Amino acid sequence: MRLTAELIAKRPQFINPLMERELDLRGQRIPAIENLSATQDQFDAIDLSNNDVQKLESVTVLRRLKMLLFANNKLSRVADGVGASFPALQYLVLTNNDFAKLSDLDPLASLASLRALALTDNAVTKLAGYRSYVLHLLPALRSLDFQKVKPQEVKAAVEQFGSVVTNGRGPSKPPAERADGAGAKRPRSGAPAAAADAAADSAPPAPKAAKAAERALLPPELVAAAREALASADSLEEVQRLETALKARNADALRAALRARAGAPAGADGGADGGS
Repeated sequence: MRLTAELIAKRPQFINPLMERELDLRGQRIPAIENLSATQDQFDAIDLSNNDVQKLESVTVLRRLKMLLFANNKLSRVADGVGASFPALQYLVLTNNDFAKLSDLDPLASLASLRALALTDNAVTKLAGYRSYVLHLLPALRSLDFQKVKPQEVKAAVEQFGSVVTNGRGPSKPPAERADGAGAKRPRSGAPAAAADAAADSAPPAPKAAKAAERALLPPELVAAAREALASADSLEEVQRLETALKARNADALRAALRARAGAPAGADGGADGGS
């Protein structure tokens, strides 16, 4: 089914547990992203899970959009310039798609505002150097595959692969040798500066700002994991438990709900337990 203005108009629109305006386009067998101008840039989140989309792209600029959910599609490509279409995007869920090569991910570097990315259940995640490669593309990430990103990971990634300078369309100069080819390093000009910038971005905020952020925000890896859990919840009770924790901005309750869903003991550490 094509993504038409008519389909967009008739699909559910609501305020989600994070108090964001969300558009539900799940499970419509949509093959391509088009006609997003019909949303009039009125949404913070768009859920396109369980469709047949093959390429992440948009000719429409959505300045308000902060979250895109593409779990269970057929994505294998990302358009150059995707960052220009989604300049405020912070959360991107691409789980269970068809990304197979590290170079397939290069255009994601243009998503300058991205803070949480999920690529689990893609073949690319099995490649040597995958996590470091993604972090050198996106050194400002705070969560990758529902795992908290540590400053030392970013530093090591930049040292291994070098810094990426983008021109709004992804890396301006692709690596001569990629990790999905020979696993070789490329020249590291500018790496120390990039590593320092990444570390500064990850540094803890000033005490007052930290307390305010703790009250208002949840760790990105928790939010991404909760989004994925809500999308595949099996019962109303599970949905209510997750939504209650999200609405209350209660990180401990949210971790407990995620552990319960995974069948882990209440005190166990989970992948999204990286702390706030």
